[in-house]
Amino acid sequence: MPSFSPEDLITRDRHRILLGAVGPRPIALVSTVDEFGTPNLSPYSFFNIFSSNPPTLIFSPARRVRDNTTKDTLHNALREQEVVVNVVNYDLVQQVNLSSAEYPSHVDEFVKSGLTPVPSELVAPPRVAESPVSLECIIAVSHLPSRRLAQRKEIRMQALHKKTYDMAPYRAIHSHFASHLKVCQWHPRVRT
Repeated sequence: MPSFSPEDLITRDRHRILLGAVGPRPIALVSTVDEFGTPNLSPYSFFNIFSSNPPTLIFSPARRVRDNTTKDTLHNALREQEVVVNVVNYDLVQQVNLSSAEYPSHVDEFVKSGLTPVPSELVAPPRVAESPVSLECIIAVSHLPSRRLAQRKEIRMQALHKKTYDMAPYRAIHSHFASHLKVCQWHPRVRT
């Protein structure tokens, strides 16, 4: 089996090796708002659940491989400290692809993708009406690894909940299920 040392590889090759090795990865369609309230919507496959107690999600709005620049989602999330993680299923694939295009900062990806924004209960960024699950989150921790390790911003979020935990611990979840998640019914899509 071949082995590679990360410092001997260019970013693009490291990216390809890691993406091929770790998968499948779920896709988070992350909504944020800028300082003027303009919504932003962008998909991320560097995303997963990190803990259930407390309910914690993580996503990494990685720098663009081609030019090492950062995305509006990162700027908005760090400034406003709120995001909504919308789960992507098969029915949303085409619209999610449209939201991933490079648009100027003032462009609303909800409009470009044809997805429907609905007001969130606890945070400013809107949820995606068509998503089977939307998690309203506050930024609990953000971390920038050293340049030697990576050029990537990691954000850990805590799903918001009201007063106490119960059968539906975070009322901020918008979903098509009652007391438990039936994954087979909403066909989540993942990147491989």
